[in-house]
Amino acid sequence: MKSKTLRRGWLLVAFGLLAASCAQASETPTVPAAPTTIPATSTTIPATSTTIPATSTTIPATSTTIPATSTADGWTTYSDETARFSISYPDDWEIFTLNEAATAEFLDNIMQALDVTVEPVIVFAVGLPLRGGGFEPNITIVVERISADMGLEAYVAGSIQGLEEAFPSYTSTEQVSAVVRDRDSVLVHGSYDLADLLPGVAGRWSMIQLLAIEGPAGWSVSCGTSESTASALATDLELCDSVVRTFELSGS
Repeated sequence: MKSKTLRRGWLLVAFGLLAASCAQASETPTVPAAPTTIPATSTTIPATSTTIPATSTTIPATSTTIPATSTADGWTTYSDETARFSISYPDDWEIFTLNEAATAEFLDNIMQALDVTVEPVIVFAVGLPLRGGGFEPNITIVVERISADMGLEAYVAGSIQGLEEAFPSYTSTEQVSAVVRDRDSVLVHGSYDLADLLPGVAGRWSMIQLLAIEGPAGWSVSCGTSESTASALATDLELCDSVVRTFELSGS
């Protein structure tokens, strides 16, 4: 049986695309509160043939204040002491929240189609505001419960598997192992046709995902763009790479 936990890895990519169209800036910037527990699951991981045990391991709720500070190089650093992570991004990017009604309908339809019953938690979202609305490129940070003994390699494999199941045209073009802020991570480069998610829409969604684990929590930091011209796409992805590499977990 395929793991629902691993299949959820594709969701953050969908969140990123959704953010490009139906996100809204926060008048008083806040981060959506995370639940105080990581949802328990009892599914099998095909890559390792092990079972994810149900647990009541807690993850910290995100704080509602954003102590963002501008740096001399034109970037802003957001630090969340409660959720214990930080990330930096260009000063002209804005923190945003997803339209609740649109997001609820979006998730309900797709999660039913893939038989996914437990959704991950979005703890942060930021991007470059577009004139016509939405944010692109944009970053979404997602945390989900995984088996405490799952390795990074299995987590990455499961995330890619989930993307391939959800988006028929998805291709992973590169996987880069890296030590980001003193933590073993993997950067996954990939893309898929927008029509896989939004029928009739032309173009391709390209993104870079940073995947890392800490105990029973899997962290996904995804930066995506729908730019189609080679130069603009290269510029966006170069920026995405720089932003996701600033992600840092402070540990317990």
